[in-house]
Amino acid sequence: MNSILVAVTDPTLHPEAVHIAAATGRNVIDTTDPREISRYFNKVDAVLVDETPARHVGSLPRRAGVYFLAADPGPMNWRSVVDSQAQHAFVIPAQATELLAELGRADLPQGGTGLAPGRSRGHVLAITGACGGAGASTLAVGCALRAAGTYEEPVTLVDGDVNSGGIDLLCGIEQEPGVRWPDINFGYGRLSAEELRRALPHTGSGVAVLSATRSTLAQEPELSAEVIAAALRDLSVGPGLSIVDLPGHMLFQAAEISEFSGVCDRLLMVVPAEIRAVSAAARRVNRLRTHGWNSPIEVVVRHRGWSGLDIGEIETILQCSVLGEVGTIPRMAKCAELQGLEGRRWKSFDNITRQIIAEPGRTA
Repeated sequence: MNSILVAVTDPTLHPEAVHIAAATGRNVIDTTDPREISRYFNKVDAVLVDETPARHVGSLPRRAGVYFLAADPGPMNWRSVVDSQAQHAFVIPAQATELLAELGRADLPQGGTGLAPGRSRGHVLAITGACGGAGASTLAVGCALRAAGTYEEPVTLVDGDVNSGGIDLLCGIEQEPGVRWPDINFGYGRLSAEELRRALPHTGSGVAVLSATRSTLAQEPELSAEVIAAALRDLSVGPGLSIVDLPGHMLFQAAEISEFSGVCDRLLMVVPAEIRAVSAAARRVNRLRTHGWNSPIEVVVRHRGWSGLDIGEIETILQCSVLGEVGTIPRMAKCAELQGLEGRRWKSFDNITRQIIAEPGRTA
């Protein structure tokens, strides 16, 4: 270990990348040969990659600590960012300080792979809807339940909307004992990931759920981006997967975007295949990128009824890769109302949740 792999072909970007890697005090392995990249990929602390090697890097088993670089002033090729399975993306040299800080973090994963047992840092997946009624909360619950049945590591579902009515209802555990958002104060002291998960209500399959309440008390505090991000940071200190259901208003202000960009490894946006919804999604994606969001943004296309756009058109408009699509599922709404989603299976829904949480070499 104690090395950084630099796989950068751009002649302007390359010396900057080597300089930043060397500034960390680690050994620098400088190569763009696919065979050498494959050889060292899981033997280094971090990987710096640009556009040309991105697809090859993305074909290797997923791991944390992969960073995509683009030359200043951009634009960022977000398709290549997704292809490379990068954890974050940086424009260099403009964001050299941010990249250096990321590489210097004490909890930098030591060559671990994705969600594999023993990784030193947890993975955070944010799911948001392009508009109301897109199905982001339902998809977040489905992904958490699928992950709990797939991986041995702990899974936590975080409700990012205090006005949601409580994501514990979708899980069918509203009567389960455990703390909710108002019971935890992240402004004082620090909880370990294990302590926090232990205090939360759990689904039958073991998903820990940090949920909003259904309190009617006027003095109940609003959830802020700072508080949610603090919880996600606490949860990501140890191994495991945290899935946060984020409403659109939590990703609007520059300060909020910065809070979540620093802690989320991926952002998944659920986008109905409708002109107004895709237009709203395009505005949100542009705002995220303008304000420095540097984690991959992926899209799940939702068919709510009549769809006015196809996948190719949506990818072109958003400049994001579409991970998959899902339609309206008969009886799902009734099931969610009466008993929650745990223990229920729908083929198309299972397929998309499997795609979202899947890793190369590991299947549900």
